[in-house]
Amino acid sequence: MDVTVIQHSPSGHAGLIGDYVVERLGATLRTLYSDALLHASVDDLKSDAVVVMGSARGVYETEIPWIARQRELMRGLVESGVPVFGVCFGAQLLATAIGGDVRPTGDFHLGWRENPEASTVWKGPWLRWHGDHVSLPADVEVMARADGLVQAFARGSAVGVQFHPEASSDMLDRWSQEAMLKGRLAEQASDVAAYARQNAEAIRAKSYDLFDHVFARLAGGGDARS
Repeated sequence: MDVTVIQHSPSGHAGLIGDYVVERLGATLRTLYSDALLHASVDDLKSDAVVVMGSARGVYETEIPWIARQRELMRGLVESGVPVFGVCFGAQLLATAIGGDVRPTGDFHLGWRENPEASTVWKGPWLRWHGDHVSLPADVEVMARADGLVQAFARGSAVGVQFHPEASSDMLDRWSQEAMLKGRLAEQASDVAAYARQNAEAIRAKSYDLFDHVFARLAGGGDARS
């Protein structure tokens, strides 16, 4: 199995998703960075699954060349039936590719929170670290909602999650130290990282359970609601 990861920043790597596909699926992992995709084609990305990670940017910032290009590539992947797993920014790219919309929420969502409108595997608590939200066409499957916002959705062999199931304690230690986080956000980020350190094994197990469902969906295009 070959899995392509699209990464947008040094600290925004595949994390637990990468661990899972290597350990559980025996996959070969290929990582491509956003600036390398400006001249890439859909055929260059095709693999058994494409995983698109998060970014501090918004998918609506189409004046940025790599964002405009990734929107085109995501649309091409979906139209070609390539299995896609989008995380946060990646999920927002997926939403635009299937006819949805992405807008700022008006505030920043940061913390470990449950999805009350979800079955057990999607419920969490999961890490939320985002300031945008998606709106979707009526025919898209929604697996999780919280606070009126879509947290997980699927169409065909593509799955998007607004939360961060890839986030390990090591990743969050780095995220919490990034210079852009100041004041209230810095304190919240520190709390988030501390929770991840204290619950590292439980978080890994919960994420792996979720990935079992996600990658089954990617492989077969079946129901991801379980």
